[in-house]
Amino acid sequence: MLAYKGCARAMYQSWGVIGIGLSVFSLSPFGPTQRFGYMMLSMLTIALVGNLVLMPALLSGPLGAVFSWSVLRIERKKADREGRRRVKTDPGSDALPSPHVVPGQAKQVVHA
Repeated sequence: MLAYKGCARAMYQSWGVIGIGLSVFSLSPFGPTQRFGYMMLSMLTIALVGNLVLMPALLSGPLGAVFSWSVLRIERKKADREGRRRVKTDPGSDALPSPHVVPGQAKQVVHA
C-alpha cells in the first residue's frame, strides 16, 4: 500500500502522457506506423497492469524475501558508511520512520 500511495499516481500520469502521445501514430494512414502506435499503447497498458498488479503480488509472496534481504543489506551498508543510526519499523506497517531532528533545531509547525 505504501508503494501505491507513493508511485501509482505517477505511473498513471506517465502512462497517460506517453500513451496519448504515441497513440497519435495509430491515426496514421501508413500501415507500419499505425501498427507501431497500437503496439506501443498496448505495451504501455500491459506494463502498467504488470507494475500495479503483478509486481506487488510477487513481492508479497516468497520471492519478496529475496528482494527485501538485498535492499536491507544495501541500506545497512549505507547507514554504516554514513555513521547513522538505524531505524527499525514493522515491515508490515504503512508507518514511515520518524525524521531525525537535532535538539535545538526543531521548528514549530503550524497547521492551518
